[in-house]
Amino acid sequence: FTQRLSRAPPPLPVTVSWLNIVINDVFQLMRPVVQKVVTQMVIPKVLEKVPEKLRGIEIDPCELGSVPPRLGQIATEVRERHTRRGPSKNLHITTDLEWNSDLDVGIKGAMGLIKLGLKSVKFTARIHVQLMNFLNRPPFFSGVSVYMTNPLEFDIDWTGALDVLDLDVIESMIHKEVNKAMSKVLVLPARIGVPIDKKDGAMSLFNFKRPAPVGLLKLKINRVSGLRGDDFAFSTLWTGKRTSDPYVFTEFGGRQWRTSTRNGSKGDASWEEEQHFFFVDEPSDQLFRITVFDDDQVSGDDPLAKLKNVDILQLLGLPSGDGHLLENPHVSRQALRMEQAWTYRAAGYHRGFAQEAPEESSSGLISSMKHAVHVAGEKVTQVWNNKTGASKEEIAKLVTEIELEAEWRPFELNTAVARAEGPISEDMPCCVLYVGVYGAVDLPHPSDDPEYDKNTSYWARVTCLPCLGGDGKPVTELTGEDESPARQRTSNMKKPKGKKTASSGAGVVTDIDKKEDLERKIATLIKHNVPSNEIADVLGIKATDVDHFLSQGSAPAVSHVDIPWEMAFLFLMTSPRGAKLTIEVMRNKDETIGTFAFDAQQLLDCPMLTFDKKNLPLVGDHPACGISVRLQLLTCTSGA
Repeated sequence: FTQRLSRAPPPLPVTVSWLNIVINDVFQLMRPVVQKVVTQMVIPKVLEKVPEKLRGIEIDPCELGSVPPRLGQIATEVRERHTRRGPSKNLHITTDLEWNSDLDVGIKGAMGLIKLGLKSVKFTARIHVQLMNFLNRPPFFSGVSVYMTNPLEFDIDWTGALDVLDLDVIESMIHKEVNKAMSKVLVLPARIGVPIDKKDGAMSLFNFKRPAPVGLLKLKINRVSGLRGDDFAFSTLWTGKRTSDPYVFTEFGGRQWRTSTRNGSKGDASWEEEQHFFFVDEPSDQLFRITVFDDDQVSGDDPLAKLKNVDILQLLGLPSGDGHLLENPHVSRQALRMEQAWTYRAAGYHRGFAQEAPEESSSGLISSMKHAVHVAGEKVTQVWNNKTGASKEEIAKLVTEIELEAEWRPFELNTAVARAEGPISEDMPCCVLYVGVYGAVDLPHPSDDPEYDKNTSYWARVTCLPCLGGDGKPVTELTGEDESPARQRTSNMKKPKGKKTASSGAGVVTDIDKKEDLERKIATLIKHNVPSNEIADVLGIKATDVDHFLSQGSAPAVSHVDIPWEMAFLFLMTSPRGAKLTIEVMRNKDETIGTFAFDAQQLLDCPMLTFDKKNLPLVGDHPACGISVRLQLLTCTSGA
């Protein structure tokens, strides 16, 4: 790899073609390793998770292919973002990553009755890279942030499938699981952020890892019309009438919203009482995807219509391309035409009914089963088309429209709005509480025990009551221990292997940390028979300090650990008054180490409605423990 790179040095300026050469070399270098990991580790884990009725399947072969991912054209622009320090200029880089793979994956079921394969998969993703906050000194910008605004898009080329398999449903399941995993890491609001400027007074790491959203969008689905019937019952054979059980599924980056199901719809459905609030992080980039599904618990939910890649300006009925319009509130009600679903299942033109005849070479029980399925499919298709009288052309003429309302409110740090007694409008929240948890310090932990390190994890539970749910309804109490709009949690973290501390980016090292580090060094030098006076000279301490350590007659008492969660949470509110924030630091499943409590209305007296403190003491049995937080009150713009 090094030799190839030396033969193709980077041009100045760096070109996309050169980057693709490097990506190809890295892919070919890593492919054997990745292939081994997938076949020996990933696939066995996947097979352990499949439902009981699919436990007999095998995945063979499983080859990743030789075609590498490729970058598309790279676009750059300078963007400005307002922070509590003032305007911040960022260099925004966008590129499309595409992988048109030639992988070969085979899936076999029990007795060979189910055989299908993945001949190729095409992945497409738009990657955004931000070099944030220009500086007039090295390193010239404060940090880097990388994210995707929407989940992966991919197409699957199936081969060798048994006739009765519904591959649309299978693809939908694959999309859902893959994007669920991606959304936790790289799809907004998740992002990868790295602070680079470590000087005193540098920007908070949350500006890179989880910046505060720039606005709030309320979306209300009023009605969908022109839906085709997708449910087939025996009565359909003589009445010719079909229905569907539609619901609307909305995706906005890693956030999702599903309406309730309207059973027995004959083409129209209404949801006027349902709404949802979406936090908007990057209004210039983020897109909505709205899909109407037919709820089917037997064969899986089938798509009826879709509205893809709709930006916020379009939802608000504003001209495209002018992001400055979002600096002010907007309200819109409109009907948008949806694209019909991919297949003509309602007219019987779906491959799940009439299929190709089985091969002549088939014999025995399997051949008879395939032939029976083929004949039955032909009969059902013939009766279906004759009785419904619906042709492919007629289905194509259906016009599906979705009627929706959208209301946009940009965020600001407005003390007057925060102090208001009520919401800024009848059904719009007043503000949002931003809770950033840097981490906890000096948590009790017997760190000399490797087995304890392996089995012990730390996490924090963040609760705010009262608050509002995603639908705008008040949440005044908790039900059970599960997560809810009022209760969220950090990830589980074990003791860091390195000396990574819970910090604001520059690092927070406590007196206990320094004492433990010094004791480790003294113990190491004593172990190697270094005299006391030389230990004092090497470590720059007094000889009496070494003597004091020796008088203890024991190894260093290392019993504390720092946990850097570096996660943020959002809570909708009608008012900060009366709202109480509680952060419980937990060990393992249910052991509480300490608690931090804060009244949200205290932020009204903080500069820029922001409270950013390190090593705040926890209340509990371990008073030496501390927590570092960043709290901020974001207010919805009230002016029209």
